[in-house]
Amino acid sequence: MSTITSIRRLTNYGIFRNFDGTKTQPFGKLNLVYGWNGSGKSTLSTVFEILQLRTPLSQTRFPNAEIQIDLAEGGPITGATVSNCTLNIHTFNQGFIKKNIDWDKSVKGILLVAKEKIEEKKALDALREELEQVKIQEQQHIKKAVELEAAISKFLTDSAKRTKTSLQVIDVSDNRYFNYNKTKLEDFLASHASAVKNVASVLSTKDLAAQTQAARPEHRPNIEVSFNQVQFEGFTKAHERLTDLLGASAVNAAILRLTQHSGLQTWVASGIELHQALSSEACEFCGGVLHPSRLQELQAHFNEEYKKFQERLSSADSWLHGKYVDVSALPSESDFYDEFRGPYKDAATGLQTAVQKLNSCIGQWHDTLREKISNQFNINLQVSPISHELIESVQAGMNAVAAQVAAHNKKTANFQAETKKSKERLELHYAAVEARDFGYVDRCNDREAENKKREESASLRRKLEQQVRQLQQSLSSAGIGAEQFNAALHRFLGRSEISLHFKPETGGYEIVRHNGSKHDGNLSEGEKTAIAFVYFITKLTENDNRVEDSIIVIDDPISSFDSNYLFHPYSYLRANCEKAKQLFVLTHNFNFYKLVRDWYAKADSNRAQKGKGPAAFFYVLETDNALPRSSQLTNANETLVRYHSEYHYIFSRLHQLREHESLSIEDSFLSANLARKLLEAFLSFKFPRQRGDIASLMAVAIEGCKTTTVETKERIYRFINKYSHSDYIEIDSDASENLHGESRNVIALIFEWMGELDPVHLAEMESVVKSPD
Repeated sequence: MSTITSIRRLTNYGIFRNFDGTKTQPFGKLNLVYGWNGSGKSTLSTVFEILQLRTPLSQTRFPNAEIQIDLAEGGPITGATVSNCTLNIHTFNQGFIKKNIDWDKSVKGILLVAKEKIEEKKALDALREELEQVKIQEQQHIKKAVELEAAISKFLTDSAKRTKTSLQVIDVSDNRYFNYNKTKLEDFLASHASAVKNVASVLSTKDLAAQTQAARPEHRPNIEVSFNQVQFEGFTKAHERLTDLLGASAVNAAILRLTQHSGLQTWVASGIELHQALSSEACEFCGGVLHPSRLQELQAHFNEEYKKFQERLSSADSWLHGKYVDVSALPSESDFYDEFRGPYKDAATGLQTAVQKLNSCIGQWHDTLREKISNQFNINLQVSPISHELIESVQAGMNAVAAQVAAHNKKTANFQAETKKSKERLELHYAAVEARDFGYVDRCNDREAENKKREESASLRRKLEQQVRQLQQSLSSAGIGAEQFNAALHRFLGRSEISLHFKPETGGYEIVRHNGSKHDGNLSEGEKTAIAFVYFITKLTENDNRVEDSIIVIDDPISSFDSNYLFHPYSYLRANCEKAKQLFVLTHNFNFYKLVRDWYAKADSNRAQKGKGPAAFFYVLETDNALPRSSQLTNANETLVRYHSEYHYIFSRLHQLREHESLSIEDSFLSANLARKLLEAFLSFKFPRQRGDIASLMAVAIEGCKTTTVETKERIYRFINKYSHSDYIEIDSDASENLHGESRNVIALIFEWMGELDPVHLAEMESVVKSPD
C-alpha cells in the first residue's frame, strides 16, 4: 500500500486559495505541522479525511476546489479520482468526532476481534484477500469500459460532425442533418445495425456522387417522350413483301432497249403521257412524225399492267419511307436531375447508335426499291433482311431512355420522399464507412463484454463483502471494544469514574459516570477531548486493522488540555502510533509541537546511526492577513526545528523581517501579528504584574525610557493594535499602503525599545538567532 508524498495543489479549498506544493519538501514517515489558530490546520486535516472517506469534492464544503495528492506508488489523486482512493487512512479531527460521538446520546461501537477465534480469523483474511483481488478486477473492468466508452463517445461526436458537414454541403434546409449530432448517429447505428455491417452499404465513388446529386433540393418538371414500337415481325414481313416486289414485273410486249436502259424507259414513259395529254401527232422532242406502228409498240410496252405494277412500287416506296425511326426529338440531357444525366446520356447514345444502324438498313432497302421503280422489269434485285439483334438493340435503347425518363418523373412526383431516400442512403454510407474504419461494432461488443464482466465482478464483490461482514460479526465483539477503550481512558485520565457501557440494542455505547445507568453528557471539554482521542486510537485496530499498515492523521489532540496535561496525549500518541506506516501530526500548541518534534528528532538520530536517511519532516502553516486570507504549507525554518520555545521562533521570524530591505504586503501583515506576540511576551516577562493587558504593559514599560518616547510607544501600539489580533481587520483605501510603509520602521522601533529595556537579553537573542547552534 502506498503513502502520500505531497499535497501538490490545493485551489479554492477554504483558506488554501492557491496552494502550490512544488516548493514544499516531500512528506516522509513522520510529519509534523505547526500552525496558529486560523492558519488552516483543521482545513488541511479535512483533505486527508476526504481521502479516507472517498468523498467527491462536490459533496464537500468546497465543491469548486481542485486538489492533487501525489503518492509514492501509482498515479496522483485528484478531485476526479478521489472516490477511487485505496489508501488506508485514519483521520482524527472534528469531522471524526462529529461522525462517531453524540455527546448527548451515544458513541458508535468499536468492533475488535476476539483472540480465541484464530481459525475464523484466517478464513476472514483469506476472504479479504479474495475480495481485494475481485475489487482490483472490478476496477480494471470499469477502467476498460470507461476507456472504451470515452473512445466510442469521441468517435460518435467526431463522426457526427463529419457526416453533418458532408450532408450540409448538399442541403442546409434539412433540420435532421442541420442539427446532426452524436445522439442521432448513435441511434442510426443501433437501428441499422445489420445494414451498417453489410459491405454493400459502402457506395462506390460513382454511386456516392450519384446519390449526392440525387439528394440535392432541386425540383424539376416532368419530361415527356414517346416512341413508336419497333417489332421484328413487322420488318420480317416487310422484307418478304419487298423481296416479292423486286422479283416481279408487269406482263407486256417489252421493248428490249427500254428494259435495258431504265433511264431511257422512264423518259419514254413520261413522253408518252405528255404526247397523249397534248394529242400530239409529232414527236415533241425532235418534231418528227410518230408512226402509228411505233406508237402502238410503245403503248404495248407501257400497258395498263405496267402502270398498275408501277403504282404498287410507288406505294411500297411510301410505306417504306414510314419505316424510318426518328429520335431527333429526344429530351435534352440538362432537363434531367443530376443523378440521371449520366445514365440518360448513355441510354440516348445507345439508342441513337442502334437507330442509325436500323435506318441505314432501311435506306439500303429504299435504294433498291427505287432502282426497281426506275426499271420494273429488272427482276434480279435483292435486299438483305434486318437482324433480330438490331431490332432488339433499338427496342432496348428506347426502353433505357424511357426508364431514365420514368425515374426522373417519379422523383418529380415524389420529390421529398425521393430526396429523403437519397439522404438516408448517404447517411448509411457515411455511417458504414465510419463504423468500419473505427471498428465500431467490435468496440461496442468489447464495451458490453467489459460491462458484463464488471457486473459479474461487482456481484461477486457484494457477495464476498456480505460474507466478510457476517464473519466479522461472528469474530467481533463490541463488548471487547468497550473494555479496551475503558482501560485506555482510565490510564489516560488517571481516574476511572468515566466509562463506556455497551448497548446491545443499538450496537453503540453510553458514556456513564461512576457506573451509572444513564448517559452522562455533562462532560468538561478536556474530558471530551480525552474520550474522543482514546476512542480514535482504540478504533484504529477495529476489524483487525494494523497500525503498521495505516496512514494516521492527528489534528490537535490537546486542544482543550491545560499545558501541564500535554504529556498524557503525547505519550498516548507515541505509544500507539509510532509504528504507523505514515504519521501526520498537526498542532497549534508550541509545547506539544516541541514534544513531538523531539520525539521525531530522536527517531531520525537513531536512523542516522544506522546509516539511514531522515524520516521526520517539519512544516509550518503561514497565513497572510490580507482579505481574503490565504494560507500556505511551507517547510519549517531552522528556528522552529531547533529552538525550544515559541518565543525564540517569533523573535527569529521578526528579526528576519527586520533584515529585509523591503517587505511584501503579506509579510507586512505577518509582521503586525509577530510584533504583538513578541512585545506582549517580552513585556509580560519584564513586568509580570501587568500581564495580559498590552496597553498597561506598554504604559509601564515606557516609564524612564529616554530613546523610546511616548510618541514612539503610541506609534507601535497603534500599529500592532490595528493590524493584528482581531477577528476583522479594518481595511480602508489607504490601509494596505500605510501598513506596507510602516511595518519595517515599527519593527526597528520595537527592537530598539527592547534593547533599551534589556540590552543583555536582546544581545543574547540576536546571538542565538544568528547562530542557532
